Amino acid sequence: MNPLSPLAGTVAETVRVLHVDDQPEFTDLTETFLEREDERFAVETTTSASAGLDRLAASDFDCVISDYDMPEMNGIELLEAVREQYPDLPFILFTGKGSEEVASDAISAGVTDYLQKEGGADQYTVLANRISNAIDHHRSRQMIERSEQRLREIVDGFPHPVYVVSGEGRYLLANEALASLHDTSIEAIEGAHVTEMLDPSAAEQFMGHLNTVLDSDAQTQIPAVEVTDAKGRERVFRPRMLPHALDIPETKAVLGFAVDVTDRRHRARELEQTRDRMQLALEHTDSVIFDVDLDTKKVIRDGAFEEFFETPPDELPTLEAYSDYAVHPADRAEFRKFYQQLVDGDRDSGEIEYRTNPECGRIRWVRDVVSVERATETGTDHAVGVARDVTEEKERKRTLRQKERRYQAIFDDPNILVGLVDTDGTVLDINQTAMEYIDAAREDVTGELFWETPWFDHSETQQADVREWVDRAASGEYVEFETSLVRPDDEEYIVEGMFKPVLDDGEVVSLIISSRDITAQRTRERELEVMKRRLKAILENTTAPMFMKSDEGRYILVNEEYRELFGLGGETVVGRFDHELHPAEMTEEMRANDRAVIETGEPLQMEERIMAQGEQRTFLTTKSPVYDTGTRSDTDQPVAVFGVASDITERKERKQELQRERDRLDEFASVVSHDIRNPLNVADLRLDLLQDECDSPHIGAIQDAVDRMEDIVGDVLWLAREGKDIGTTEAASLCEVVESAWQVVGDDAEGATLDVEDAELGTVDTDVDRLTQALENLFRNAIEHGDQQVTVTVGQLDSGFYVADDGPGIPPEKRDDVFDAGYSTATEGIGFGLRIVDQVVTAHGWEIEVTESADDGARFEITGVE
Repeated sequence: MNPLSPLAGTVAETVRVLHVDDQPEFTDLTETFLEREDERFAVETTTSASAGLDRLAASDFDCVISDYDMPEMNGIELLEAVREQYPDLPFILFTGKGSEEVASDAISAGVTDYLQKEGGADQYTVLANRISNAIDHHRSRQMIERSEQRLREIVDGFPHPVYVVSGEGRYLLANEALASLHDTSIEAIEGAHVTEMLDPSAAEQFMGHLNTVLDSDAQTQIPAVEVTDAKGRERVFRPRMLPHALDIPETKAVLGFAVDVTDRRHRARELEQTRDRMQLALEHTDSVIFDVDLDTKKVIRDGAFEEFFETPPDELPTLEAYSDYAVHPADRAEFRKFYQQLVDGDRDSGEIEYRTNPECGRIRWVRDVVSVERATETGTDHAVGVARDVTEEKERKRTLRQKERRYQAIFDDPNILVGLVDTDGTVLDINQTAMEYIDAAREDVTGELFWETPWFDHSETQQADVREWVDRAASGEYVEFETSLVRPDDEEYIVEGMFKPVLDDGEVVSLIISSRDITAQRTRERELEVMKRRLKAILENTTAPMFMKSDEGRYILVNEEYRELFGLGGETVVGRFDHELHPAEMTEEMRANDRAVIETGEPLQMEERIMAQGEQRTFLTTKSPVYDTGTRSDTDQPVAVFGVASDITERKERKQELQRERDRLDEFASVVSHDIRNPLNVADLRLDLLQDECDSPHIGAIQDAVDRMEDIVGDVLWLAREGKDIGTTEAASLCEVVESAWQVVGDDAEGATLDVEDAELGTVDTDVDRLTQALENLFRNAIEHGDQQVTVTVGQLDSGFYVADDGPGIPPEKRDDVFDAGYSTATEGIGFGLRIVDQVVTAHGWEIEVTESADDGARFEITGVE
């Protein structure tokens, strides 16, 4: 038990535990073993959830343990009912029906812990520890809540005014001393502005000090001020303000307190009391306030230090200890240099940013803002500072830099012609891609009217068009265009693009021009027309639905079967898009698949659910890229998508039926696991208790029977859940796998020997765990049928390997039956071993055959092995 636990040192204290399980024998065992594990435990049991709720209503308990699978109300439903009445009561789900879904539901419902039942008494040691830990955590949380309540009481009991004021001058926190000073209540102060509480002169002075603190972001000692209290008495205060971080983004505040120094004789004592009590108030701030003795380098810290580093501040008493533990190794040298400058007097204030040590958890950025208080006569110099977590601030700056880089990357895109012009058409900026189309430098066109630049000087008509587009965009219109231009070498090219207005508070302040060269695209479209005519004959004479779409998604060709499939016989299809012909739920996936083929240049095969002639059908569709040349090069881009669809509805239905069969096997396995293993666990535990009470020759036989039933359950579960599957395969030494399997089986049979004919059996591509399991079952089968005195031989075949023995062998008429589930001729056999072998071999894609060995025993030949 943890020596810091609230339960430590209270051995005589009784811990009351309520156990709910619908199996009385199991609850009796749980009560017995838990009370053996910890003498403080007093366990009460009920056999239904409703009875458990009645016991909770009638008496106090420290913890509830519950099974999951119970009639009337399962464990999750009981947990939800308990949480409604007792939201913080520790609740442990102790169940034999374990699954990820049950665990997920339990966690969602607020379970304290989750433990699956197992065989043997060791599980109760684990359960006892989980109970102690849950109660420890529950009591610790209660202590924290009481501490927070006491903190408010301490602040209100603080004899000097304490306050938190926002940057706008509103009181966010006040204590009783401040309220008494103004002869009002805390509620009247909190939310009020300083101008409502102080006279104009004092309010102006206060706001000046507040702004100084916020601007310097450092703690400030304010000169003594005189204040007339509510009774008209002149009092002298020495205020202190320091920056205070709030949870509200971009909101600043100061934490202030004022020591009444009217009586000079008590000044030192009152100041010390103020510091002690303020330390309690600062424990819940999200910043760390620290004071460094620059002679000894010892540090005193207040605030959220443990939230930063999950360690008490007194465990890192010096700057060196803090640097070694908390500061990122890459930032330690700069951190030590900064504070050494404070020690040496080379600086009196400053700030430093550094990362936290990754060994302390998530890496965060911390900013220390520090100022030095020099000793006047006696004493030592001190550095007083505030440490804040500035990770989010750093992330915002990083995000802004990323956006700036992304903008620059878009602007400099080598595939797009991008420019920025003023609303009057003056060119402000233009990218290098656009400059490559004219014989001029960027400075030659910057500052010129866009329509008077070299892109358009070959045509007055085109200049007029561009001027019109600029005017329309300047008025807020989104203008799209397509036009033909001429390079300096008189080569014509075609661009399409848009003028997009940039708005600021609804006013157009500039225009973005983006366009792309579509000369090759237009050429491809003309060539596609030629391809269309060539393919038309093919499409009209095939029985499978076929189609072709351009890279923009327009239909180029469809055959009659495609029209009939979607009932489009009387409609125009060519030239239209999917969203014009098909339901919206189909077109989004169709377009995504088309784009994948165009962008990757690779064929794509997918299953699609299609509403065909009023019926949902499943089609296997193959989409292939089409190029504008006979052969494809690395630089070619697809210009179209060609598709063929096959109806696989019946095949999918067969596959779904197989999945339903597997689900039924999983359900069967769950029943076997829960409804058979629970009584077996009870029987096994009862045997443990019985062995303690008496000595009977029947106990060993019962234990053997229980063990055999456990083996049967394990093999049945394996066959139901995993028998037809294998995991990841890898190249493995067959000799090493054989030796590993023999160590598990052969050690229990002293008279059995293993003979490997070849020193190196070679390497096989296999799931090592499954192959090991199969070999263990073959070896165990030979030992069981050979009366423990058997020699097992493993050797190579041309396409695999064999396992042979010198036992009694298997008669020819029985060899076809040995792989059936339940088949066994040995009195100790459970009839699943060779069935498991057959499943593992089949799952690998291998074949197995039973023959006679050279010593008249059994020989299993496994072939088709890579």
